[in-house]
Amino acid sequence: MTTAESHGLEITGLTKKLGENTVVKGISLSVRRGELVCLLGPSGCGKTTTLRMIGGFLQPDGGRIAIDGRDVTELPPERRPTAMVFQNYALWPHMTVYKNVAYGLRLRKLAKSEIDDRVAAALKMVNLDQKANRHPGALSGGEQQRVALARAIVLEPALLLLDEPLSNLDAKLRVGVREEIREIQQRLSITTVFVTHDQDEALSVADRIAVMSSGDIEQYSDPDDLYRHPESRFVAGFVGAMNIFEGRVTTGGVLVGAEDAFLPCAEGVLSGLRAEAGNLELAVRLEDVSVAPASSGGPSGGAGRVVRQVPHGHFKEVLIELGKQASLRAYVDPDVDLSGPVAVTVRRLLAYRDGELVYSSHARDQAGRRSEAAAARVESAR
Repeated sequence: MTTAESHGLEITGLTKKLGENTVVKGISLSVRRGELVCLLGPSGCGKTTTLRMIGGFLQPDGGRIAIDGRDVTELPPERRPTAMVFQNYALWPHMTVYKNVAYGLRLRKLAKSEIDDRVAAALKMVNLDQKANRHPGALSGGEQQRVALARAIVLEPALLLLDEPLSNLDAKLRVGVREEIREIQQRLSITTVFVTHDQDEALSVADRIAVMSSGDIEQYSDPDDLYRHPESRFVAGFVGAMNIFEGRVTTGGVLVGAEDAFLPCAEGVLSGLRAEAGNLELAVRLEDVSVAPASSGGPSGGAGRVVRQVPHGHFKEVLIELGKQASLRAYVDPDVDLSGPVAVTVRRLLAYRDGELVYSSHARDQAGRRSEAAAARVESAR
């Protein structure tokens, strides 16, 4: 059971105005000790402002910030048990790697022998122990990022703050460095808040993700739950690839694209949704669409044609034109020939009204599996 004492970070009712705009709107968030939480959202959603308030670089207009149970809301950055890795790394170009990492320890007036030991350990952890005498300008972008990380962890903070730490790296390097960050965070068991606009980063490294929009937290949950059960239309469109249609439910499927296209649904997908009258926003993951060559004698419903194919190695993404105003994307086997007419079937879907989730066939799937598992346990007990 999680208690207040087990929270590495607790923010309550945090608010910030910049000029006439309220950029953070009374948000509350708990981060357990040793947990890595991502603040995820588009530019301007308030995530970096929130991080800077946690670190003490901005003073909130309202609310409370507690780290390891201690109220730090009024404390300046140097008196908080935090360390921050900035987006641009903020390394001193005239200092060696060693001196950059040792800088904060020297300000604390630690003995030289202790500084040497801690810097050596931090550089070894980020695999830069052989480059202690280099200057930042002689390092790659990934190495500079690791110097900034070493400079933060050498302080042994209670809370590590990462502000878009991978945004200056190329796509291939980002994947490797984010895995290093996650491995180091877990090895040290350090409470961490990681700000990013990149959903792949968040889904890959986080224990939990807070999706932000317009200064509010739209949803706060683990990556799997966030992906499968987005609680709002915004989260559904922001996290993962998604087809989103305006349409209405009918027998056996849904009408979309000004009702000129019919999408058949697998058996049971629409159970519990037919009572929802009127138009809905219907969301379907690309992997939840079945696509197959249309049989000559098959039904016309759900028929379409592939207008674009994008290879991704072990799968390909296809764009299917269903009608004059409707198309959808799907992931399919790369070896399937889809040069002719195709038939599509929706295996799972989510439905939203006024931006809020009203139905998830994913939840029904899970409930069904739980019921089957419970029945199996009862049967085995007999």
